[in-house]
Amino acid sequence: MRTLLLLVATFVSCAHAGELTERWFFLSTNLRDDAAVARFKDLVNAAADHGYTGVCWSGAEAVARMGEPELARLAEVKRACAERKMEIVPLIFSVGYGGSALGFDPNLAVGHPVVGAPFVVKDGQANLKPDAAVAVRNAGFEDDAAKPAGWAFSDKLGELTMVDTAEKHSGRASFHFVAPAGTNNGHSRAMANIAVQPARRYRLSLWGKARGLKPAGTFRVQVYGGKDGPSLVGAELPGESYDWKRATVEVNSGPYDVLRLYVGSWGGQAGDFWLDDVAIEEVGLANVVRRDGCPLRVTSDDGQVVFEEGRDFEPVVDKGVLNFGARPNLPLVLAKGSRLAEGQSLRVSWYHAGQAASGQVSVCMSAPRLYDYYDQVAAALAKHLPSRQVLLSMDEIRQGGTDLADQQRGLTMGQILADCITRQQAILRRHLPGVTCHIWSDMLDPGHNGHGNYYQVKGDWAGAVDGVPKDLVIDCWWVDQCERSLKFFDDRGFRTLGAAYYDSADLEGSKRWLQALRATPRAIGIMYTTWQNKYALLAPFGDLARP
Repeated sequence: MRTLLLLVATFVSCAHAGELTERWFFLSTNLRDDAAVARFKDLVNAAADHGYTGVCWSGAEAVARMGEPELARLAEVKRACAERKMEIVPLIFSVGYGGSALGFDPNLAVGHPVVGAPFVVKDGQANLKPDAAVAVRNAGFEDDAAKPAGWAFSDKLGELTMVDTAEKHSGRASFHFVAPAGTNNGHSRAMANIAVQPARRYRLSLWGKARGLKPAGTFRVQVYGGKDGPSLVGAELPGESYDWKRATVEVNSGPYDVLRLYVGSWGGQAGDFWLDDVAIEEVGLANVVRRDGCPLRVTSDDGQVVFEEGRDFEPVVDKGVLNFGARPNLPLVLAKGSRLAEGQSLRVSWYHAGQAASGQVSVCMSAPRLYDYYDQVAAALAKHLPSRQVLLSMDEIRQGGTDLADQQRGLTMGQILADCITRQQAILRRHLPGVTCHIWSDMLDPGHNGHGNYYQVKGDWAGAVDGVPKDLVIDCWWVDQCERSLKFFDDRGFRTLGAAYYDSADLEGSKRWLQALRATPRAIGIMYTTWQNKYALLAPFGDLARP
């Protein structure tokens, strides 16, 4: 009998493999006008004609703040989907890209600590007075040498990178990069090591110029921590050809006393670009996060006297928590009767919001108010868009673990992530009983993003997969590791879905996904996933995925 049961179980498992009953397409849009509704309906009709069963809608979370006109458009979209038997699957609850949650409360942003920054009192207020000089050596390439002093590295000096006295933003020279055109792995870069103070905030700026650069936007700046630490922040200079323009990035040095500044091209195929006038400065009180877990502390220079907010200085309220860039620092304004004296040196510690990658701001999973927001969204979905399935947008969480709200819990970042996901599902099921929660795979996959040494995260994401509900559906999305990732989750008993396509020129990667999914016993679906609203291959993709 036991052998018979095992044979039956094996047959059921094998029979399920390849039955991709969920066939979705991804759509990112709002419902602010009738044109958006028409586009939504056109895509739904085209998808239904080619075997799709649902649309994963990035925009559904906005239902919590929709007015009557948008709710009327939502009703029209729902009718159109119902007529074509197309399910709407809301994409909701992003932590890595704080988005709507930060609109609810900008102080939900992850706080990055500045510790003991030197301030001096003058004329009734205290402002930053840096205690250590910081600079990029040979920042304008003025040393008249073919190999620029102060720059530790450049790709193929004399061939792809070179000092140029004909083009410059100021002074006598700049640094000229030639796009590799298929050689050198597409790299044409220079790197400088910059000595900094740990746990301080810095603004790096530079001037760039480009001519015929392809692909557009491949002239980038990247900042890494320490001698071998992770990527902390980056930015690109958009466009193919432009005259001199300035780019800036702001970065918290975290535990590092050295930052590695990389400037150049990753993947450039044609064109020339130039770099000049690199600068760095320490940033004072700005983008201040005010909530439990992100305290503000002001002491005497020796740390022996702690000064009080509201008694010694006016309450610090930053109305531009998420306004980044070269904005003025906030002063500490002395209160009437303050114990602070003219000329006094202080040490100020605070937490600020910051950006990772190219403008990404994450929210703190340990902030209680975040779950108030989730509850509001879940209630609005239940009222206006009751759904059988949702996709938790829990990917690429590049900040966390740096403020006390996380640290005081005594949990690993993997445990904090698992707890957040568990609470998200519980909140949704309180309002939408029985809802099936999908989730992006990467933060739960140690072979993808679920590990340590990850951007600005203090801690390790490892182990999160062991603490999440086992009835989650894991939506895997990295084609280069699709077989390994699907097996990783299938071996742990999770159902899976493959997020394929990703704006490629053809469907070769999607065919690989289909082959891998059809060999995965617990796989239930596939999605046409476009971030660039490319739908030219929507129909042939659907035809491929049909049973």
